Amino acid sequence: MADKNTRSLNFDDGVREYTINGDANRKLKINVNDIGLIDRIEKSIRMMEKEVQGVKDAELNPDGTADLAAYAEPVRKLNGIMRHEFDAVFYPGASNIVFGKQNPLSTVDGITIYERFMKAFLDVVKPEMQKENAKSEEHIRKYKSQYDRPMPPAQVRAGK
Repeated sequence: MADKNTRSLNFDDGVREYTINGDANRKLKINVNDIGLIDRIEKSIRMMEKEVQGVKDAELNPDGTADLAAYAEPVRKLNGIMRHEFDAVFYPGASNIVFGKQNPLSTVDGITIYERFMKAFLDVVKPEMQKENAKSEEHIRKYKSQYDRPMPPAQVRAGK
């Protein structure tokens, strides 16, 4: 039962839906103009770079092959960290929408699906951010112009 004192505030918060690879069941909801997005992405990338180095530093066998068991745990750990960081950038569960059950480090033609997603995301985000910045600058110019007019001489002499 709804509380009779509860009201709803409705406004455009900029959140839009982006379908992943044309799959209507995989929709990422995000405001690409969220000014905290860039900071969250940058922080996430720094964290993941450190973790990826740990997997690269895993030891190889003398013949140059990898011990599957030795690599499995760091890769599992990295998958969890990458998903956690991805969800921190967007929202909880976003990594499942984008990557499904695949490890974000899985590759297609030598490029990780994580990198492929980020490139596709940035290709969409850049023009939208540029358009929003232009609108914002125009809004600021209009607002600022109201206060940029010189004061009439009578007000200046009166010390107003």
